[in-house]
Amino acid sequence: MGNKLDFDIGIVSYNSYKELDICLKSLLRHDNEQINKIIIVENGNINLANIIATKPYNGKCEIILPNKNLGFARACNLIIKKSKAPFLCLLNPDTETQKPFLKKASKYFEQNPSIGIIGPKILEKDGNVQGSARAFPSLMTAFFGRNTFLTKLFPNNPITRKNIVSVKSTVPTTVDWVSGACMILRKQAIYDVGFMDENFFMYWEDCDWCRRFWQKNWQVIYHPDIGPIKHTGGTSSKQQRLRCHYWFHKSAIRLYLKYDATPLKIGSILCVTGGLLRFFLLIPYIFYQNAK
Repeated sequence: MGNKLDFDIGIVSYNSYKELDICLKSLLRHDNEQINKIIIVENGNINLANIIATKPYNGKCEIILPNKNLGFARACNLIIKKSKAPFLCLLNPDTETQKPFLKKASKYFEQNPSIGIIGPKILEKDGNVQGSARAFPSLMTAFFGRNTFLTKLFPNNPITRKNIVSVKSTVPTTVDWVSGACMILRKQAIYDVGFMDENFFMYWEDCDWCRRFWQKNWQVIYHPDIGPIKHTGGTSSKQQRLRCHYWFHKSAIRLYLKYDATPLKIGSILCVTGGLLRFFLLIPYIFYQNAK
């Protein structure tokens, strides 16, 4: 452990070359010696292989062009199958590394053999810490989640503070789950836990995966001294706002149903009812955003 070429990088892109170019340049600038291969699945309709053919990072890249949108989980599973390094870092294309982080992650894995996933510090584009490490969602998350109206109106309310762990953590902390915007994974743990659940086309697959890691006794850690990674967010979803709105709510409901332990599945009934109501109430806002 801790040697050169410890990591493969996995990126799922959707017509996001401008952001991806920034991401890849930052990786080579900061962590080139740690990276074995960069595996990119292009879910959009551009020929990414031709676009990056003359770029300095081309020699590190393996491009997969499925010619259709596989969704995030299925594309990540393709990356895992292609990856040969002992560690894998899954990154969104609209991220930019701010300094070297992979060597520190490799050393932390070596010192802590029970850790399966590390979530680094992730920053919003304005420099604020992103809520990338969170508690497992409950019915209250619909009202006090990371981007909900009530959280924006009352950002310091106790429910949101309990739900969003990364904003207040200053030391490595065990957390329920970390965002798939940047996940650093031990491959041995992936082989034990299994691939991402492809029933989640987009959204919440990272939360489900982390829960399964915990079920197999692999720890999930938020490490604020690894990173930071700047994450613009929403680059791909802005291209298909209504579809992403649909996938987000469908996956949230699927996640709750998968783990609901309430008597007579009362929680599932409330979740489906509330999810559908929230989905339809937010559609006018989606059209408003598209019209801007």
